Amino acid sequence: AAIAVWVTSGLFFLLSTCCVFGIVMLGVLPLDRLQQADETGQLADMWDEISQVRPYMPVVGAVLALFTVLPAAVMFVLGFWVKGGSRGATITALIISIIGLVAVGLMLLLTVVGMVSSGQIDLCSFTLFLGLAGCFVWCVLSLKQALSQTAPRGDVFQPMHQHPGPGSQTPGGQSASGYRRSPDDDPWENSL
Repeated sequence: AAIAVWVTSGLFFLLSTCCVFGIVMLGVLPLDRLQQADETGQLADMWDEISQVRPYMPVVGAVLALFTVLPAAVMFVLGFWVKGGSRGATITALIISIIGLVAVGLMLLLTVVGMVSSGQIDLCSFTLFLGLAGCFVWCVLSLKQALSQTAPRGDVFQPMHQHPGPGSQTPGGQSASGYRRSPDDDPWENSL
């Protein structure tokens, strides 16, 4: 499971960092240099739109980094605790992976819709999003399997009415007067 977390978060970090860097560069570099870089002229009809949104590009890049680069970095670090068997880290990594899978799935769907509506096949973007979605699926399944193999620590919680009373026997046959409650019991329920 830890390997799946590291591979997925590493790819997600790399792709999201490239996207954030590209968006920020659109807002920072002078427009004439960007037009010179477009040697093929594919963006010729979009330069007016780009010039209108250029002042907002660094802010968009920062927000995108907050929602993509930061979770990818957190997920990578969580991989070390997942390897150690921490249930909390595994659950957190699973939640981040599910959210990432939904986001990448939406981006994959938007890419397919864009290709169908424009009539142009963008195999590079489609392959990137499909590969990343596959990594997220692998990560979610690995984390789910890791959670099912590790039992929660401590005794299984039993409500107060199921604990042995003063006149009952414990599972070992001893009287319940010497029975200690588990430290995992709910203190609010025990105080009632």
